Amino acid sequence: MVLSEVLIVIPTYNERENVEKLVKAIIAVDEDFNILFVDDDSPDGTGEIAFVLSEKFPQVQVLRRRGERGYGVACKDGFNYGLKLDFKYIFSMDADFSHDPKDIPRLLRRMKNCSMAIGSRYVDGGKIVADWGFFRRLLSTWGNGFARLSLGLPFKDCTSGFRGYRREILKSLELDAITLDGYAFLIELLNRGYEKGFAIEEIPITYVDREKGKSKLSRKVILEALILVIRLGLKRFLGKSSQAVHTQC
Repeated sequence: MVLSEVLIVIPTYNERENVEKLVKAIIAVDEDFNILFVDDDSPDGTGEIAFVLSEKFPQVQVLRRRGERGYGVACKDGFNYGLKLDFKYIFSMDADFSHDPKDIPRLLRRMKNCSMAIGSRYVDGGKIVADWGFFRRLLSTWGNGFARLSLGLPFKDCTSGFRGYRREILKSLELDAITLDGYAFLIELLNRGYEKGFAIEEIPITYVDREKGKSKLSRKVILEALILVIRLGLKRFLGKSSQAVHTQC
């Protein structure tokens, strides 16, 4: 392991075509960045390739998980690993090059003044370069808009998985109590951080569609996020209603 303040957590499942290329791309940006692959026992051998890379590059570590799988749990395990080893800045990003490693230093610079930096597709300067169909684009824009409106969040990209966290915000978010996955996990983290008053900023990025492998997006992930936003939105609305009644009394 390289002595560094920065750990980049990368959940993987069937990403054998991407992991070595990604390691080299991150090291080319900054050879002091530590990389943690959290692999969900990928049947395509991603975990084995990551382990070989960890023997070749001191920057690379691997958590190979059995049993319970999923993006949210993988991120939690990676974040807890980083907290245990006292990393000051912990990032999450995808393994498929939809997030550009060259953007990590930009997020890191902004984190000198905030607790969470979001690589945002929807703020000014951000964009999506992907062959998404109408439904996928509608799902992304509508989903983010619905989350903002329901939860009162001021952020334009609530579901971006490209984020940087200072250790103090992750320590405060009670990670082990979150049992959600996918988009719902990301929305829940953001909502908790915002409710606790942490400074959160969005930094424009260009999101590019994956070149190799298949998307992990599923109906279950979409439905879970929708249910979460409705539940938290109702909780927020009822909380405001009860405060209004109390004020009137």
